[in-house]
Amino acid sequence: MKADLEDPVIQKRLLQLVVELAKIVFVDKPIVAMSICERVFTQDVTVEQSTTPYGEAMRELQAARPRELQKLAFKFADSFLV
Repeated sequence: MKADLEDPVIQKRLLQLVVELAKIVFVDKPIVAMSICERVFTQDVTVEQSTTPYGEAMRELQAARPRELQKLAFKFADSFLV
């Protein structure tokens, strides 16, 4: 089943949840963290230059992506260097 989540708030919360799960549950499986990084890097986020709530939510999602990648990089630093 493929879910197409268009709501940027849900996308942001889902990204945060997946990163936290990877940090706690998949500590011994860095391939999961690499898959998450790949997904974040290939995800297309187009930010509208409007002040609508949707535009604000898209900007928040775009700002959350590097923070979550930093969390993964800190936790899996040794695995990412190999």
